[in-house]
Amino acid sequence: MTAEPRALLRSLCAFLAGGGARTRMPASVFLGTPFSDVCRALPSAVELQVFGGMGAAGAIGCVRPLAVLPVHYSVSAQLFATKVLPVDVVLLSLGCHPASDQLYLGASHGHALAAARQARVVIAEVNRCAPCLPGGELPSDIRIDVMVEIDEPLQECGSFGADGVEQQIAADVASRVPDGATLQVGIGSLAGALLQGLGSHRRLGVHSGLITQPLWELVRSGVVDNAHKGRDQGVSVCSAVFGDAALYAEWAASGAVHLAPPEVTHGVASLGGLQRFTALNSALEVDLLGQVNSESVGSRYIGGVGGLNDFVRGAAASPGGQSIVALPSRRVARGVHASSIVADLSGPASIPASDADLFVTEHGVASLRGASRDQRAAGLIAIAHPEDREALRAAARARGLSV
Repeated sequence: MTAEPRALLRSLCAFLAGGGARTRMPASVFLGTPFSDVCRALPSAVELQVFGGMGAAGAIGCVRPLAVLPVHYSVSAQLFATKVLPVDVVLLSLGCHPASDQLYLGASHGHALAAARQARVVIAEVNRCAPCLPGGELPSDIRIDVMVEIDEPLQECGSFGADGVEQQIAADVASRVPDGATLQVGIGSLAGALLQGLGSHRRLGVHSGLITQPLWELVRSGVVDNAHKGRDQGVSVCSAVFGDAALYAEWAASGAVHLAPPEVTHGVASLGGLQRFTALNSALEVDLLGQVNSESVGSRYIGGVGGLNDFVRGAAASPGGQSIVALPSRRVARGVHASSIVADLSGPASIPASDADLFVTEHGVASLRGASRDQRAAGLIAIAHPEDREALRAAARARGLSV
């Protein structure tokens, strides 16, 4: 993500491209979730492993093959720690505190430490531009074999403009979020609209995979005070921060943002200890029973598992928690408007029906927690696009559902 070692990766790409047939190629490069397209220059003989189509992976996948690992983010570090994913060489991007010379993980925590503990060689770029955030201190047991100093701006997050449909959805979502809730929010224009809709709330907390500018604006305005989370009072906890140079500097100076490893930011046991944990996410489509596809449409893998299921189950385990999946009633697929509420998913069931909770479109809210199959289908059809409802009712009846 935002701690992608881009300088080292560019060097690797250039070395492999210029080495000819005698260069020994790595069998694979595990990138996780890339936020830059540096690795599109890797030779096609090198397998490029990613968590899905998130970030820049979708664009990279248009020009070279990708090996997608559909795994929950909460166990990503464990996969390296247990050597399910073996690793020989780890490339790190680190920051260095100017006063103490303490090394930090920069703008993103994650599975890198678990991988480094298993690696034969650890190479680090130490970037003057990388922020040093509490919780991101490099542990003393991590051995650095080679270190290179660089001065390169981090990947920056662009702005996302919400349309009228997304703003309408955001208003319904805001009405479902209580004061004092602990928030997890995704990224994108809809996520930005959801956060803007919470401007009149009070006493919110943050425990999220990613902190971006729209979420930070709630901290700046006092809407978020992190005083009622049940733990980590006064600080926002996340896996990564994603902004621009000014925001990275502000986050480093504030001391109000703490990085944490995947088992803390995404683990169900961790999330269940938060008060009123409210997960705000989106998806590609949902079927009539509440199964959610966040990964692919047909053969096009454009999303991923990521932390979605982690957050959904964490919300169910949290006292007063709730999971809200917000999505427009229609999406554009290959230039054609198609219903986001479907009889059959066109991709994997990223969230099973048994974990379904609240769904919101511009046409209303469907509450599926504790609902029967018939109630689920009726509730979801009611928030589908009006022109799609009759076809969905016919599909539901063909499956023996009473709607």
